[in-house]
Amino acid sequence: MEKTGSQKDLSRKLVRLYILALSGVAIFLIISQILVQISISEQQNDARVVNIAGRQRMLSQKLCKTAILLTHNNIYQSDSLHYAQDINSIIELWSKCHKGLKSGVLQLETTIPVKNSHIIDSMFTKIDPIFSIIISNAGIIRDEIEHNSAQNTVKTEPSLAKMLENEKIFLQMMDKIVFQYDAEAKARIEKLKKIEYLL
Repeated sequence: MEKTGSQKDLSRKLVRLYILALSGVAIFLIISQILVQISISEQQNDARVVNIAGRQRMLSQKLCKTAILLTHNNIYQSDSLHYAQDINSIIELWSKCHKGLKSGVLQLETTIPVKNSHIIDSMFTKIDPIFSIIISNAGIIRDEIEHNSAQNTVKTEPSLAKMLENEKIFLQMMDKIVFQYDAEAKARIEKLKKIEYLL
């Protein structure tokens, strides 16, 4: 029994609709997969940014501890040489991470993009003067130790006092920045969940 013209037209329409439906499903699956991959990549970056921001607290404490040890005469000469080398690497890493977080591009072993909201930008504007005081005084202590090869408490004590005075403020402000990074990362995940749910 041959199909009539109207049956053939109906059959063609159904085939077209079926192909369109399958194409639509395929497109939504591809979009969903792209979003998942972007999300995984962003989550990895967000996790690293939160980790590096949190590490800034530890580095500031390590810098102050090293400065205390270098400005006091009660450590062995071999330890003094170790801490003199250590302070250079701490200053370099702490400064590099601070600038990278603030600018939105961390240049470490790889390039890590940093998503800074207006809130985080304003937080960095507030913490910058505190960071500058600590880093400049750490540099004074380092230079004094390098040039004199022995601890000079009289010359370095004022710099150490300024570092310790500002370290507490830095820790409190950096805590807030870390929590803000974390909150914004979680908000991005929630937004993506909603988009995926809609898809």
